[in-house]
Amino acid sequence: MTEMFSITRASLRLMRAAWQLPLPAGAKLVLLCILSHYNDARGIAFPSLPRLAKMCGVHKRTVQCHIAQLEKKGLLQVGKLPGISNNVYRIHEAAWAQLPSIANDTDKASDAENLPAEVAFAALAGGDFSVQGAQITTHNGKNEFEPTTITDAPAQPVPEPVAPPLLPASASCPSSLFLQALQNPQDQAALQAWQQVRQTKKRPALPNALQCQQLLNHAAALGKPLGWIVQVMALNDWALFDPAWLHNQRPPPRLPAVAAVAPEAPPRLHTPPEPAHLPATPEQAAQAQARIQALLAQWRSPEPAPIQPITPCGVPWADNIIASALRGEPVGFAALDMACSVAKVSRQAVRAAARPAQTWQAHPVG
Repeated sequence: MTEMFSITRASLRLMRAAWQLPLPAGAKLVLLCILSHYNDARGIAFPSLPRLAKMCGVHKRTVQCHIAQLEKKGLLQVGKLPGISNNVYRIHEAAWAQLPSIANDTDKASDAENLPAEVAFAALAGGDFSVQGAQITTHNGKNEFEPTTITDAPAQPVPEPVAPPLLPASASCPSSLFLQALQNPQDQAALQAWQQVRQTKKRPALPNALQCQQLLNHAAALGKPLGWIVQVMALNDWALFDPAWLHNQRPPPRLPAVAAVAPEAPPRLHTPPEPAHLPATPEQAAQAQARIQALLAQWRSPEPAPIQPITPCGVPWADNIIASALRGEPVGFAALDMACSVAKVSRQAVRAAARPAQTWQAHPVG
């Protein structure tokens, strides 16, 4: 922390002294930018050329020219140090003391270094600017200077703004529209009750133009007539109206009763009369009965086909397996399939022939 304070003090001290040096504007700006990076602990500054060019707002070559000019005057020394890639600048404060300072009152001519040779302000010679019209000395081409006085033109008086004339109240103002919308006797009674509420709350009996316009806008937004808004305010002792109060009040606000309107009966559609049903003839009844029987026959399952008898094939093991299956004994699927393929009979036929025998054994007669 102490080192930082020391750096800051040294940088400020050098920058304050640099302001008093009689240098061109560009060279002085580059010197001030270098001093803003001054390190008091090491006595050097090493900002990069791109950073100096960015801070000064000029090209890098312009910065190099100003640095060469400062080095030529002996104000700083440019060198290199190991570990630092940028140029290292050492400040020679002893050389600064040898240069004249622009703060000296006896050397006021140094202020005009950057001014054109043809123009010199009279203020450098102690001119007085307190009078109206400054004196400027110009060159007349004869190595002589002629004073020329320029006097400003007198200021023109500014006219005062004229207030716009007051227009008479027309029928289109919000207050007139507000009163015109309350022509119903029921609305007039609600308006009188609401005026009493406003007077009780120390408000004017009628709202102003802005409040009338707001009430008209609320009525249009809610899709309600203005009389309904006035009735709501009169019922709930409201001096003003806010649509949000219809939903966020506890208990809910009182609303004007709406007369129940009987719903209109929907119009009846003209329907043609249904034709009279004539009794069916015997032929039509017979055809319908035949149609019913045909549909029932399609719906019922077809009658099972007769089971063909299974004869032995002459292969003992195949005949034994098929006979066991016909008797209802448990037979393996693979063994029955192989036996049926040898006997050249269908496995489904063997199963179908064995099913009646199993049913007869499960439900014996008698």
